[in-house]
Amino acid sequence: MADGSWEFSIAKGVVTVRSDSIGIRMTPQAFLRGQYVQLRNGSIGQQVQALLNLCAFAFTPIALALHLDQLLGPGQQWAFVPFAVFGLVTLMWGFWITHLRESSIPLSAVEFVSIDESAQTIRIAHERPNGLLSRLTTCATQEQYALRGAEDARRAKEAFQLRGIEPKSPSDLSTTTEYRFTSRQGVCFCDQCHSQVSPSDRVCPSCEYLLRVESPLVE
Repeated sequence: MADGSWEFSIAKGVVTVRSDSIGIRMTPQAFLRGQYVQLRNGSIGQQVQALLNLCAFAFTPIALALHLDQLLGPGQQWAFVPFAVFGLVTLMWGFWITHLRESSIPLSAVEFVSIDESAQTIRIAHERPNGLLSRLTTCATQEQYALRGAEDARRAKEAFQLRGIEPKSPSDLSTTTEYRFTSRQGVCFCDQCHSQVSPSDRVCPSCEYLLRVESPLVE
């Protein structure tokens, strides 16, 4: 890129590798693209879940307008103002967390980057930021994201190599597996959206939540 940074896509957003930091930004476009894929290729249950997600997404601006009308409209009953304010703040916070949030990791804090090209996932291990958490523990934080495809895995590898970080492969690391689904009577359900999943699924088909997290053991 012209400004000396490089981007690649993850399932729910965009990662930007800058000269001094890694920015992870969730985007509405990535969310909508994922729901579209489920509507086109998913099972009946997944299609229903995607439709509900899209309805919730579309209802957010309507709900915001209704809450603003309660606050600013004529004949305001002040007893309901605290509830309207609370609802407005909750909606805005939820939308920001899900669709607009960006987090940043200093390059100097990165312990390692691991890219699994077969599973199309990327894992970033880094030191905890300064503050209360750093006083409580010195363990690295490990974050894992689903990539959209092989091309994004290639771009991710190139972006980190250009910053002097050589991504590792999963075979280079000792790992422990965290399973993020619950089995009830022989049927598996996603821990995040509670949709039915297959034990062989890498991510939840409905919400793209990572179901199996391979966590490298850092000494």
